[in-house]
Amino acid sequence: MTTTLPGQDTDALLTGLGIDSSLLRGGELEVRTPITGEVIANLHSTTEAEAEAAIARSVEAFQVWRDVPAPRRGELVRLLADELRQEKEALGALVTLEAGKIGQEGLGEVQEMIDICDFAVGLSRQLYGLTIASERPGHRMMETWLPLGPVGIITAFNFPVAVWSWNAALALVCGDPVIWKPSSRTPLTALACQALFRRAVERFGDAPEGLVEVIVGSAGRALVDDPRVPLVSATGSTAMGQALAPRVADGHWYGTTGVGPDLYIGAQEAVRAMVDHLAAEHGLSPEDAYLLCSLCVDLRISEIVDAGEYVVSALLPLQIFAGA
Repeated sequence: MTTTLPGQDTDALLTGLGIDSSLLRGGELEVRTPITGEVIANLHSTTEAEAEAAIARSVEAFQVWRDVPAPRRGELVRLLADELRQEKEALGALVTLEAGKIGQEGLGEVQEMIDICDFAVGLSRQLYGLTIASERPGHRMMETWLPLGPVGIITAFNFPVAVWSWNAALALVCGDPVIWKPSSRTPLTALACQALFRRAVERFGDAPEGLVEVIVGSAGRALVDDPRVPLVSATGSTAMGQALAPRVADGHWYGTTGVGPDLYIGAQEAVRAMVDHLAAEHGLSPEDAYLLCSLCVDLRISEIVDAGEYVVSALLPLQIFAGA
């Protein structure tokens, strides 16, 4: 019996959260608690073939989930919040065990998850689109938000569960499955969240397989290289952001980051290249090309600097204009 936390059987904690005990032993990835330095699990890293299968399941799930009405999708997130409330103490203890946070911080992080789920449930009934006055007689313009596709989520060790939930709860109500690459220092909390999500799915009844996938280890590189994953949200070190930036800008529609300006700058360069393409192909000025992007994908221009470069506050899906 492992007793890393006072009065807490670690193995019982993990299995109680629904983690298959067979996953915890025999692997090459050592998971240590920063509290004592003790090894609490030896996981098998996800292979490239397993990562490919996870992405394929996510793509298949997207084909089904995108057609489920948004309020119904919100019901699944509501059930996830129920599971989190029920297991708040246990999951908070696992955050403490794996990330080394004090008990109240571990509980607070789980509460963050519950709060964003509650927010997302409300959002599922508020995915409004605008109707816009048209200058053409007998016409109207209407804005409709469409699901994007599988969302890759890369998280850091210091917030092992909250950051995932901020992305996942919103993605799920918007019709997008998620593929999670947690920090290699904190994979157990990811497996626990996946297990709790499966409980919610069982209660929900008719959700497709593959809505929440977890990739452990270096195979997570597949998320930033696979064109079937159109959005990647990455939180981590500046070095990680510098490595991801050109790959995300080259192969993805969108990229978001919690690592500073690096990934943002890489995508900004890709946006600027697309604007140059639009201007050349259609005889537009740079200003008009940016305005065209703004109208099509809600790209907001936050600042125009004297040198003629633009600082944008959203990243546009480049493939929309691939044939322009």
